[in-house]
Amino acid sequence: IHSVRHALVGAFAEELRSGGLDGVPGIADAIGIRTGPLFGRDWPVSERAHLYAGWLRDPVVRAALHERFGPDRVWSASQLQSYSVRPFDFLLQRVLRIEDQSEAEEDTTPLATGSVIHAVLESLYGSILSGGEVGPADAAALVDPVSSEVFETIERQATVWLGLPAIWSLKREHIREMIREFVAWDEKYRRRKKAEPVAVEHVFGADGVDPVLLVGPDVRGETSQLLVSGRIDRVDRGHDGLVRIIDYKSKGVPKRKGYEDGALLQSALYMQAWETTRADSVKEGVFLSVGDPGAGAGSGLPRADLERVMSFAFSIPARVRAGLFEPVQALSSGDVKPWQPGREVTRCDSVVGAGNRFEQPMDEAEHRG
Repeated sequence: IHSVRHALVGAFAEELRSGGLDGVPGIADAIGIRTGPLFGRDWPVSERAHLYAGWLRDPVVRAALHERFGPDRVWSASQLQSYSVRPFDFLLQRVLRIEDQSEAEEDTTPLATGSVIHAVLESLYGSILSGGEVGPADAAALVDPVSSEVFETIERQATVWLGLPAIWSLKREHIREMIREFVAWDEKYRRRKKAEPVAVEHVFGADGVDPVLLVGPDVRGETSQLLVSGRIDRVDRGHDGLVRIIDYKSKGVPKRKGYEDGALLQSALYMQAWETTRADSVKEGVFLSVGDPGAGAGSGLPRADLERVMSFAFSIPARVRAGLFEPVQALSSGDVKPWQPGREVTRCDSVVGAGNRFEQPMDEAEHRG
């Protein structure tokens, strides 16, 4: 009889998560979540956290979440963005601390490639900022010697798995050529923008530097705060005195639609962190593709949209402390990606149908963080 009950509950939960019961009258009340539309939309049960899909309600668990993710918690942009894209992934990685035990690959992984590219560009533009006779226009001439020095250091320290030596030797030259083309494009880009680098690898909340306290309204207009850490790839200042926050991507750059539902938070967090610590005006945050120069030049987050995007970030800690970890992908992120946990783990591959998850109804007595 217990096996039959277990099977029935499992089937019921699967139907809830898949949307098969969304149209059943009173289903939200039946499983104990608040009903009624918010922001003009009545959210289906399959898109919300509930007893059978990512809502942790045990008081002992909730107390632990309050302790681990309280006001003193230091958040990175990647942590906040991971939650915003799909909260269940954050539950696995940051709450349960479950890691994928993958084997070393023969080829250089995208993560390793990105680390090498960032190291070369940091050293390259760092040489420019250090002064002397080296200026921004000399960046292209520095690519070969700087990249060779960085490659040798990374190979000697062996802190990053670069793949099999024969493959890495080819990949290394491909990376060098990719950086060479990017730097040539970037020089024209900065000339067009009338901007020059003023900081590279600007760190806060790590390497002995204090985290930055950000304060602002959440999605409901209530004042919230975040302690954040991060590493800004580059900061450029234009002739107008305003700065651009630059983030490098090895290949593709995020789509602007990610700013609409909180799936893209890094630019906003870095922009506000820079303004908070430097009393400096930021014009925009931009992603630049090293592998496809020019692809990200239009990906900027304008300063006028900063508060709206930050409202998503300010709303996340309370949702975490409330135990809300729905296994539903953000609308702008599209289908679940191969590197995310699949249906065998989440039992769901749903995507938010409209709007953003922060507009969902919440029972204040139960969900307040």
